[in-house]
Amino acid sequence: MRISTNTIYQLSTSQMSALQEKISQTSQQASTGKKVMTPQDDPVGSAKLLEAKQAITMNDQYSVNRNALKYTIGIANVALNGIQDTMQSMNEQIVNLGNGTINSSNRQSIALTLQSHLDHLVSLSNTKDAAGHYIFSGYKSDTASINASTYAYGGDANNALIQVDSSTQLGLGVNANSMFSSGFLAQVKTSINTLSNAASTDAQITTAISDLATKFSASQVTVNAAQVTLGTSENRLTSMDSIGSERALAYKDAVSSLEDVDYNKVLSDLARQQLQLQVAQKTFTQISNLSIFNYIK
Repeated sequence: MRISTNTIYQLSTSQMSALQEKISQTSQQASTGKKVMTPQDDPVGSAKLLEAKQAITMNDQYSVNRNALKYTIGIANVALNGIQDTMQSMNEQIVNLGNGTINSSNRQSIALTLQSHLDHLVSLSNTKDAAGHYIFSGYKSDTASINASTYAYGGDANNALIQVDSSTQLGLGVNANSMFSSGFLAQVKTSINTLSNAASTDAQITTAISDLATKFSASQVTVNAAQVTLGTSENRLTSMDSIGSERALAYKDAVSSLEDVDYNKVLSDLARQQLQLQVAQKTFTQISNLSIFNYIK
């Protein structure tokens, strides 16, 4: 079958146009270092690339969430250490109260010291984070954990959770109500009032001292338990950080394998395509000259 000059011209033009487009695309890959530019370049690869980048974004967010929780745990640990120290100081005063040589004046002085320590316990229980949220109030983080007048718990029993991994939510796991045995602060206040009251009988004073010793013993156990809870959560977060770092590297490698070019290959392709274009242009010129010659002849 005879092919017309016009058809040859159109085929040659189309071939050169396609080669120029390939060269443009390959040149862009060489300059950007990226082989997947648009979904049209590689629909399947583009979809996998999007999935891998979304996984990186989520993994980064989990890392941010873990850091935020570790920050809160750090604040809580400082507060609990202060609570432990304050309770130890109060215990020492309670031991002094058991000294048979303590008179009314001494007892009232100790009561004042205990009241100061109690106020400090309330202050530590109402610790806030940088955003001004009460960290020991559960979900009710806008409410003081302990009422400074009634010594009642103002939060709730819920644990504010945050997503720290694809399948894990964690929270502080500690609130002011669980840190102290039931009604501890209010009962301490009642005992302090008895000790500071000059009209209190010896029997009432003895009972107040006994109650203080019993309640402090129980509350030290619950405060210790709160510190253990924080330590356990902190260890879990540290472990998740290691896993998250490994995932970050894996996701980064996945993105690189899908997106980054093999420079040796892309430069080789570019050279080959440029040579093909040169050959096509030379052939087109020869055919064009031949056609014109025949036409003139």
